[in-house]
Amino acid sequence: MRIHGTAAGPLAQAGIFGGAILAAGFMLSWGAEAVESRVSQVLMLAGLVLVTVLPEYAFDIYYAFRAGQAPDSN
Repeated sequence: MRIHGTAAGPLAQAGIFGGAILAAGFMLSWGAEAVESRVSQVLMLAGLVLVTVLPEYAFDIYYAFRAGQAPDSN
């Protein structure tokens, strides 16, 4: 929608983003169950934990890096 220059209302955006998060959760669980038959359960669980936690660490690293470049900004 942003490529075409149209904008959705806040309620529609919340619904779209919420649906995307829900779909990502289903895809993660589906992928974990598909891998479970070929890989040990512990290794699959470790991979799933990394996939779910790494984006949070990426944001933390980004904000720490930006704060180090401009310490006077809020």
